[in-house]
Amino acid sequence: MLVRFARRIGSVQTSGIRRMFAAASTDAINLGLGEPDFEPPVLAREALKVAVDVGHNGYGPTGGIEPLRQAIAEYSWRYCTDVAADNVIVTPSATSGLMSVMQAMVDDGDRVLIPDPGFVLYEPHTRLAGGVPVPYPLREENAFLPDADELI
Repeated sequence: MLVRFARRIGSVQTSGIRRMFAAASTDAINLGLGEPDFEPPVLAREALKVAVDVGHNGYGPTGGIEPLRQAIAEYSWRYCTDVAADNVIVTPSATSGLMSVMQAMVDDGDRVLIPDPGFVLYEPHTRLAGGVPVPYPLREENAFLPDADELI
């Protein structure tokens, strides 16, 4: 059976950081990924066990369970006081959340501003959504804030 990928996947290149990980020896210390090198706290592990024991081991609501969404909304009030649980969607990771946003908001040919330096997946997510990445520089002398004149 021949497996063919969508043409758009050809526009996504392997990131430099991924190439570095692949080239690293097996005894290298990985400081690049957000994977913890420690066990979760005992309280978290025990709560997980209880949740499984009482049957909370299936798919939850698409946006996340209401108490968690409410807690996230309340936590965000220190930055923006008008966030409600209805404005919160829980995703399994930042990467999947970013991909979902790109798929929901970017149409074919849309130009998407990408900060440089910035997160390595902004450009691939833009391309996979059909958008056109438009990089803009963030410079140390400008406190890594965008220069509005360069965005025109």
